[in-house]
Amino acid sequence: MYSNLPEVVRLSNLPEVVPSDAPQVTQTSGLETVADKYYFNTHELPTTQLDSGSSATSLSIKHQGREQRILGLRRRTFLTIALISAILIIGVIVGVAVSVTKAASSTANGGAGEEGGASPPTSPISNNSTTVSNGTSSLILEGSSLATGNYTDGDGSHHLFVFYQGLDNALLTSVWDSKNRTWETHSISGSLAETGVVHEILPRAPISAFSYTNPTFQIRVYTLTAGNVIHEFLTSDVTLATGWIQGDLGTENIVTTGNGSKLAALRPQCGTGESCRKDFPGFAVAYQNEASRLEVFNIRSLETTDIGPSTNGSIISLTGVMRDNITDFVWRLHYDEKGVLQESSSEGQLDSWTQEQPIGSASSSTDVTNMAAFPYDLVNMMVVTLESNGRAVVRTLSNDGWVINQTPTFLETPLTELKFSAIAGNPHKRIYGLMNGTIHEWMFRSEDPLQWRHLGMIII
Repeated sequence: MYSNLPEVVRLSNLPEVVPSDAPQVTQTSGLETVADKYYFNTHELPTTQLDSGSSATSLSIKHQGREQRILGLRRRTFLTIALISAILIIGVIVGVAVSVTKAASSTANGGAGEEGGASPPTSPISNNSTTVSNGTSSLILEGSSLATGNYTDGDGSHHLFVFYQGLDNALLTSVWDSKNRTWETHSISGSLAETGVVHEILPRAPISAFSYTNPTFQIRVYTLTAGNVIHEFLTSDVTLATGWIQGDLGTENIVTTGNGSKLAALRPQCGTGESCRKDFPGFAVAYQNEASRLEVFNIRSLETTDIGPSTNGSIISLTGVMRDNITDFVWRLHYDEKGVLQESSSEGQLDSWTQEQPIGSASSSTDVTNMAAFPYDLVNMMVVTLESNGRAVVRTLSNDGWVINQTPTFLETPLTELKFSAIAGNPHKRIYGLMNGTIHEWMFRSEDPLQWRHLGMIII
């Protein structure tokens, strides 16, 4: 009768329903921790099923019950926003700290790096790489002289050297390395003392230095010890931290000066001339004798040349500049005679000196400890003297001759008043000035040698 009605199919092979109100978990291994991670109330756990065809680690989580919210946001969303906010805040704090540190370093610390660079502060003074004391600018002796030198090694790294006197009259040096971009300060007197060499350096003693590379790098420093004896100290260590020994001048060869004499020492670099390379230049030091006459002592030949009268306590400079064709050099000597800055010149081996025309006035103040004189770009030269009020006066020599009585422009200099007590310069176009126990550094460019840009301070 009902043959045309649909037949009932019995699904005996389908899963049976278990009569229970509890959530059914097909597979629970390892899933309890997943549920706990996302829920505060463990009795409201989600039903978890494995996706069809997926591995056991690919999970599909279905939530039952009501998920807890924080400030109206899902807990996962709230925690994500909080984490990102914390990271941003920490980043801002670190960025501000770094910016402040860099700003302080660039304005307060020395900057003898490459052009446009600024250097970090110096390390503490070291005695042959051993810390002596924490560095402050007060470690420089009041009335200290100032000297400088430079050297460029084979890989193009620049090394700058500054010499001065410490509170205990010790001879100190600060050294810049462009590769590490740091200043390091060492005690030359301390390094010598470790080898048993101890000398009583006069307070406010004159200091002069030069470096050369023929045949290898060496730097020599000259100063006065007790009895007005000229002493030389030298090292071949480009860091100037080790290897200091005393030279023959002051030990084998004794030369004394008059009271209040300044010093100037030099060994010029060779040009391309054959005579210079074959018979490279000797050493010379200029000073005043007891009669206030200026003399030049040739350290190679051990001969002394009388230059002439000079003002007692005269500032002195000794430098060399190349000829126009960059073959050989000419020695140039500058000194004060009755308030006039005199110039004498000598060819090659210091056989004779020729008196040149004066190049302006010179201060006769005893508070002026030295002057700066150095070549740059081979054939140009700069001489900087200090007036009694500490003002710097510049003279420049080029192919066109001398230009005198020039005033430099101090760029980016955070000082309202510039009163130098000592000054020095080197061929790397660096000027170092000592003011109130602090050494400041400037640089200039060849095209405008009167524009001095402040690089910072050498904090001892």
